[in-house]
Amino acid sequence: MKQGAHFIFKDKSLRNLMLLVMITMLLFMPVSSLDPLMTYEHFKGDGFQASLVEAVFGIGLLLGSAAILIWGGGSKRIPLIVISGIVLGLALAACGFLQPNQFPLFAILVGISAAAIGCYNAPIMPLLQKRTPDEMFGRVMGIFLAGSSLAAPFLFRFYRRSHWNYYLVYCMRKLSCPLLWARLVQQIYSCIGR
Repeated sequence: MKQGAHFIFKDKSLRNLMLLVMITMLLFMPVSSLDPLMTYEHFKGDGFQASLVEAVFGIGLLLGSAAILIWGGGSKRIPLIVISGIVLGLALAACGFLQPNQFPLFAILVGISAAAIGCYNAPIMPLLQKRTPDEMFGRVMGIFLAGSSLAAPFLFRFYRRSHWNYYLVYCMRKLSCPLLWARLVQQIYSCIGR
């Protein structure tokens, strides 16, 4: 593990990619726990509607992943990550502005955000494989996955305490993401040269 951490921190592009993924997880993972809350409290929905939102999320994730599988993602992986991240942020920001009578639009936006997640995650593994020697790949993946997974729980506490203003949190977190991505991706893009 120590060797994997050392390898990531000495490679500027991998370090920036890990930071990008950690920020994304920090901002988006807790938000997914708010979907049932929005369904029940904001849209005054029931269990069927909450289940429908989760099903639409799963279908969107499958469709986004299938699109990348069929298309292949192209040779420019960083722009794909940026575009899908922006689509994700905008779709979730739009969810924060919906009126209580717009539940069908909420379900559609959740599906779009899930498809964007599928497109966002797909190019990350090939980038890691390209930049990491085979003998270090397992260690680097261990650190990369641990770092990206550990980022999300920090905001769960904030989201849980502020559920009374989750609409504002939902919007503000999502609107700030494209700005963060643009700066980090610019650094990654300049390091990788693609």
